[in-house]
Amino acid sequence: MENGRRKIRFCLAGIVLAALILGICYYVLDEEQPAADTGTLVEHILPGGLYSS
Repeated sequence: MENGRRKIRFCLAGIVLAALILGICYYVLDEEQPAADTGTLVEHILPGGLYSS
């Protein structure tokens, strides 16, 4: 019984470690790519309350 629990602990620790390593790799590789400057969420309001297109 104790041997089975030890195997499960090692398996779970391996899964957590793999997820941590993959998360760090994803963060580092995604950080290096520049963000696209296309589009905006801010609208320009013209005098008189009209929106520019």
